[in-house]
Amino acid sequence: MPRVAGGFEQSWSPRRLVLNHIDHVPCLAFSCDGDRIVTGSSDIRMWNAISGAEVIHHFSAISNHNIIFSISFSKDGSRIASGCMDKHVHVWNTVSGQRVFPPMEGHKKNVLSVRFSPDGMKIVSGSEDGTIRIWDAITGAASLPKICGHSDHVTSVAFSPDGTRIVSASRDKAVRFWDPNTGENVAPFQKTHTDEVLCVAISSNGAWLASCSKDIFLWDAMTGAKIAPPLRGHKSYILSIAFSPNGRHIVSGSSDKTVRVWDVLSGAEILSPFLHNLPVREVTYSPDGTRIASASVDGTVRVWDVTKPVNVPPMKSGHEDHISVLTFSDDGKYVATGSWDQTVRVWDASTGGQICPPFTGHTGMIAALAFSPDRAWLASGAHELYIRETLSAVLVRSIPDIHKFGVSSLAFSRDGTRIAAGVLDIRIWDILSGTQVVQPLCGHKR
Repeated sequence: MPRVAGGFEQSWSPRRLVLNHIDHVPCLAFSCDGDRIVTGSSDIRMWNAISGAEVIHHFSAISNHNIIFSISFSKDGSRIASGCMDKHVHVWNTVSGQRVFPPMEGHKKNVLSVRFSPDGMKIVSGSEDGTIRIWDAITGAASLPKICGHSDHVTSVAFSPDGTRIVSASRDKAVRFWDPNTGENVAPFQKTHTDEVLCVAISSNGAWLASCSKDIFLWDAMTGAKIAPPLRGHKSYILSIAFSPNGRHIVSGSSDKTVRVWDVLSGAEILSPFLHNLPVREVTYSPDGTRIASASVDGTVRVWDVTKPVNVPPMKSGHEDHISVLTFSDDGKYVATGSWDQTVRVWDASTGGQICPPFTGHTGMIAALAFSPDRAWLASGAHELYIRETLSAVLVRSIPDIHKFGVSSLAFSRDGTRIAAGVLDIRIWDILSGTQVVQPLCGHKR
């Protein structure tokens, strides 16, 4: 058994730290510098995220029999906002533990979700009363009248990274976007699940939205288009979700007592599930992406190390014939394979999952593959040359009948604007125009 000292397991385990409350823990948040964790239960506590020592044991003036449902750090780490069973939003000083101003009143039922805007000037809250409210984070005054649009509990709210939109999820099965300056519903985005939606999250670049019922759904945050099949693996409702800082992974916590980590593009789980003894109410990443914190009804907050390597199972090729060629992208993230079955497939090198449908259209064995330097494009050569977008398989350029003997090798220029194809001679093409830029380079005899 590993020796435990100061909250750490001394032999390596993915679990780095355990913080204990006397009651169930519905919510937590990392400070933006990753040094502190604040947790909400029947009280609010702040902890050193490395040692596990309590920084502030109790925040002041929390009424008896109150429950903290949601908590959020301001970007500068000087304040936290909490949403509570008392129907109020509270803002606290993180040094003194004192309330900054009186409770913000307006909701008629429990406040289930609160978040600071990226600039720290606004707070958004969602409630069981079906409304969303936006508050001035400096004065505590309401910035707008209540926002009505959901017909049931508002379970989760979040700001976009640029602060120009708010996303909300509800038990009415809808996900909606709102303008924080006007309170208007932002068309055309309004997605409807077949079950109640309990949590939402937006990636750090604002491009992707994740929403959850029992499965995780991924959307283009601007167009509302689905970007991947649902991520399935939890056995019950997902109560919390968060993107990693680089947007490549998602962590989810569920009523099934597990924390799961997913690769966004492949949809594969990249780590074995982390376990609690009771449902997991909230999950979040540390700002550097190396740790995950999870809060549970079992009364614990657990901090997990996600930097250790995991064993990746062999990739099941999916090809219907022998693999004839394969190549890595320059950053090592993707592997492309070509086959005698005349198809090309692209894989996530970390998880072994396919990231897009097979590339088809070639009329012979795939003899050559090359990623562009930024891995945005993948070139494949047989009797013809195709260049496609790596993630979508959309055709960028086709050059038919490139050589009577086909293509045996491919290489992009360093700036990604030209491609060279070789057989008995070497031919160089401008990708955007599709024109050959010089006469064939000859000299090889075979």
